[in-house]
Parts: sequence; structure tokens; C-alpha cells
Amino acid sequence: MRRAIIVVTVLLALLLGALWFGGEIMAANRLQAEIEARPDLTAASVQPLRAPPALGVTVEAPRIGSGAQGIGAERAQVLVNPLSPLTLRLDLPEALTLTLGGRDHALTGQDIDGVLAFSPLHGRTVKRAEMRGSDLALDGQPLARAADLRVELNRLGFGAPRAARAAYRVSANLDEVTPQALSPLAPTLAGLGGAISVQGGAVLWLDAPFRPDSARMPMVIGAQTEGIDLLLGGQALRVIGRIAPDAAGLAEGQVALYARDAGAVLDVLAAAGLLPTGARPLVEAGLSRLAQADIEAPSDQGPAMPPPAEGELRLLLTMADGRMSIGPVPIGPAPMLMPAGQAAPVLPVTAPSP
Repeated sequence: MRRAIIVVTVLLALLLGALWFGGEIMAANRLQAEIEARPDLTAASVQPLRAPPALGVTVEAPRIGSGAQGIGAERAQVLVNPLSPLTLRLDLPEALTLTLGGRDHALTGQDIDGVLAFSPLHGRTVKRAEMRGSDLALDGQPLARAADLRVELNRLGFGAPRAARAAYRVSANLDEVTPQALSPLAPTLAGLGGAISVQGGAVLWLDAPFRPDSARMPMVIGAQTEGIDLLLGGQALRVIGRIAPDAAGLAEGQVALYARDAGAVLDVLAAAGLLPTGARPLVEAGLSRLAQADIEAPSDQGPAMPPPAEGELRLLLTMADGRMSIGPVPIGPAPMLMPAGQAAPVLPVTAPSP
């Protein structure tokens, strides 16, 4: 009896070893085929990890993106949990190469990793994505003390824009982001003084769900948040609102900005490209009146915009009929969210559920 137990144990160990060995080979071959089929993916090689009990592959010189825009690394590991085969964990090195406009930038940090999960009921739709890291730097300049980004597939619902075909809930926790280091990514942010911290969430509406086999990235066509908190140079700001495309593809909606220092609000609007230089003096001249203006209940399914707290200002940014204004003061044209003619003429559909 004892000998039989030993034999069975050995056979089970050999079987599990064969499954582990074969599983890594299968995963490596599958990922290699995926990379070869995609013009925006490259890698020098994909090899089985061979580091039990972990199950996964090692990718040498992976790169995502085109020649002018992309991100790459010397090496990355893709790990699979056998109990959850549709969830991948990415172990990334402490140095990545970020390419913007054909120029390479060094992105470095500690504990950089991520998670990518797919919906089992909807093919290759991305159900969840996470990315985190600490002590991040861009070209040697401090970028952020810590970053934690999470994206989850959300139900689209009937309150979404007509052109939306998918919705994702985005949660962000960014600690002490240096605006000057962001200049290669967003040059206008370099003018902000002091570090920025961001905490909160929003729903992003897209014209298609994220799928790794899609020929193009989905386009963001609208967003809604019930509260995103920003700390800029010691000044606290809160953003609540909803923006969606109108029939012409231009932004339409309302965004309320809460702060004790209205100048900080105007700095953020200017850095985002929403406040032209010539419009700022006019807005500043009427700040007290603008901050006291009543806000009508938002239309459709927009979030509630409560009155400001004592000692706090509330400025309302409105986009309608192709124009943008702060309160009654026009400041310029509304941004284009969708190219003309792409607004969907049909009722919204429900995106894949998680």
C-alpha cells in the first residue's frame, strides 16, 4: 500500500510537471504568434520562464507602438495564474523607454508592475487593467512619488452618449506628480507650479472596447466624474461634471470646479488648454460674481453639483452649442470630441458586462 501511494505521488508530480512544462511552451508560442501578427508589437524573443512554481514567459526587448510613439523595455515577464488563466501579471524592469514624436525618453521607477484581465464571456475584451509604480522619473527628472492606475469595464447603460460603445471606470491615485517632468507628454502642464496629487475616479465612454487584437486604440468620446480631488501647490481643487459629444461631435456638458483659491482653478484650466490667455483677465475681473452664480440641475444623468462649502468658490465651465464659457462669460469654442460625421445616429447599446 505504501509503495502504491509513492508511485501515485510520483506519477502525479510527473503529470503536473508535464502540464507546467507544456503550458509554458504553449503560452510562449501563442504570444510569439500574436506579436508576429501585429505591426505595433515587436520582441526579440519569447521564451518559457522556467522558474517554478511561477508559470509564464520571458519576453526579450518587447515594444508596443509605432516608430514615433511607443514604449519598450529590455525584458519583461508575463505571469499566468493557473486558477485564473485570463488574468496576466506583468513584471517590468526598473527602466523603460518611452518614445514620443520619434524621440526616446527614459522612464524609470521602482516596483513597476501591472495586471491585465480579459472577460471570459466577451472574447478578448479587456475587463481590468492595473499599473503601479513608485519613485518614477522621466529622463532623470522626478516624475511622481507614486502612481496607481486602475481601469475596469463598466456597464454602458442608457445614460451614455449616443456614439459610445463601451465604458470603463478609471481610478487614479497619483502622488506628487512634477508638472515640469510632464512637458514631453503635455507641454502646457509645465507652467503649473508645485507638485500635483490626484485622487478620484471617472467613467470614460469609448467608441469601442479595449481589445489587444484591435487594429486601433479606442477613442475617448466622453467622461463623467462625481469627484476628482487635486492638490496643486498646497491648494485643494475638486472637479465634478460630465462631458459628451453633441450632434456635431463638439464637447457638450458642465464641469464644476471647487477651490478656495480661484487662481489655482484658472491655472488648471489654462494648463489644460481650456482657458485662452486673452480670456483670463475678463474671467478674473468677474470671479466673485461667477463663483456666486446658481447652477441649475444638470441635464440627463449628470452628477449632482452641491453648493460650495464656506470659504470655497465654485466655478461652472459650460460647453454648449459649440461654445465654452465660465458662467455667462464666453472663453472660446468647445473642444472637438469626435470628428464631424461620426456621431452615432442610433440609440446607445449596452457594452459587455464585466
